[in-house]
Amino acid sequence: MPSEKLLQPIDSATALCFGDISRDEINHVLVEAGISLFPPGKTPFATGIKVRRRRRKAKRKGDEDNLVSRPMAPASSSKPSSVAANANASSVATLVSPAVTTSPTPPLSPIEKPNGNTTAAVPAVVAPVSAPAPAPSPAPAPAPTPAPIKSWAALVKSPDKTKPPSTPMATAQTPKPAPPAVARPAVAPTKKFTGIADIINQYEPSYAMPLLQPRGLINTVNTCFMNVILQPLSHCPPFYSLVHNIGQHVVHSFKSQTPLLDSLIEFINEYRPQPTDDEYGEPFVPEYVYDALRGQKRFDSLRGRQEDAEEFLCFLLDGLHEEMVAVLKQQAEKREEEERKNSQWMEVGPKNKTTSIRTSTFEDSPIKKIFGGTTRSVLRCAGAKDSVIVEPYQSLPLDIQPDSVMSIEDAIHNMIQPEIMHDYMSPKGVRVDATKQVYLEHLPPILILHMKRFVFDNVGGVQKLRKQVAYGTRLTIQPEWTSVRSASTVQYQLFGVVYHHGSSAGGGHYTCDIKRQTGEWLHIDDTTIVPVDAKDVVTEQQHTPSSATDAAQDRSPYVLFFMKV
Repeated sequence: MPSEKLLQPIDSATALCFGDISRDEINHVLVEAGISLFPPGKTPFATGIKVRRRRRKAKRKGDEDNLVSRPMAPASSSKPSSVAANANASSVATLVSPAVTTSPTPPLSPIEKPNGNTTAAVPAVVAPVSAPAPAPSPAPAPAPTPAPIKSWAALVKSPDKTKPPSTPMATAQTPKPAPPAVARPAVAPTKKFTGIADIINQYEPSYAMPLLQPRGLINTVNTCFMNVILQPLSHCPPFYSLVHNIGQHVVHSFKSQTPLLDSLIEFINEYRPQPTDDEYGEPFVPEYVYDALRGQKRFDSLRGRQEDAEEFLCFLLDGLHEEMVAVLKQQAEKREEEERKNSQWMEVGPKNKTTSIRTSTFEDSPIKKIFGGTTRSVLRCAGAKDSVIVEPYQSLPLDIQPDSVMSIEDAIHNMIQPEIMHDYMSPKGVRVDATKQVYLEHLPPILILHMKRFVFDNVGGVQKLRKQVAYGTRLTIQPEWTSVRSASTVQYQLFGVVYHHGSSAGGGHYTCDIKRQTGEWLHIDDTTIVPVDAKDVVTEQQHTPSSATDAAQDRSPYVLFFMKV
């Protein structure tokens, strides 16, 4: 039966020695004796005898501790009794520290045996003794509970010499370093708009556009000339982003001053992102666009009469431009009225007369930023300064009638050639020969080229030119074509073509080709949508078709839509 004898306190400088026995040999003896290397959790003996614990008052001495022995089962006699006795005596010793440890464990030193031999230092199984403080602390910290020993072998385990001694504040936990901050991608701030005028003022052309599901437009009594214009506009990224953005941030009003713009917003909202099945949407009638156009004087008799597609395009863009300018003008008048109430700046003239300063321009609009370009016409004559006229355009007309014009590039080159004007009356009142030359002044993000296929003939009136003019999917604007000479060229990409079918100028039919964001070309004939190859859209051969060819393919490219690359 193990003894519950209380061990006497020993000096902290004294260390327990187990002779020349290694830890492995002690563990082997304990295993052979049937003793577990791990201490029991609750009942230390197999007999079930409860342990009677004795608590003694801790002595307030800095050099002594109360040492309480822990009972242990007797060792087996299969090994020498001295070895077992030493192992048991060293394994059951536990320590109860009366105060917080304030000094690190002292280094171990070899111990001499009575016969003069020295043995390796064995770690003492006593808690480090706190050194006496020079001045008593008014409020000592509570003593921490020593960590329980998890195995018998841990009692005789040699300390790791590479470990530094414990710090005086054993209970303080070292804070873990904070993980490095991960840089998040910068998110572009969302623009906030207070109204349609705010959107128009802050608009900049954007080429971001989702892939839309194509939908056909129903022809209701000669409305094909409008359908072929609305289709390319719905697939024009800057125009789509403008109308879609206004529709998202502006609440519809029944007293709206922009009925044409409201109808285009409703029209754009008819298109949805392309579903996964790649099917085309159902055709529809843009009746709201027709209703908005009926309010215009020029389109009083909209239905039942053949119209020109290019003429409708210019009228539509002009109407949108005028509505947006009117909105900007109204906002500027309100702002000036508020500024006039707060503080009014006056211009002092002669005799201290004052006049109100009022300067404002409303020439710019998103429509002009997208489609608006300018040409510079320079008139030169001897004895006078050059006369310069800058003219805006939304659809650049190209004369394809000369024999030298066989392609779109030829038509632009022919447009900028100097023109001699005979018998021109100079500012001095003298008849002289003057020279007129046209340059491209400003190139818009969306360049619309209009081939002048309908010309006036003295014999037959207005006739259609069925001349085949070559064009490709890319257009390069040469530096000599512009008024501002630059070493670099401007590139444009074709994304829409409007065709006129028929031989007469007063009738016929319109179809169009559009290019999607995926690069796929679609031929749209009102409600019919058919995929086509790019080679079927462009015209590479420069020739004039014969009458037999006209019967086989009765269509002529009329309006070309290019987007700046």
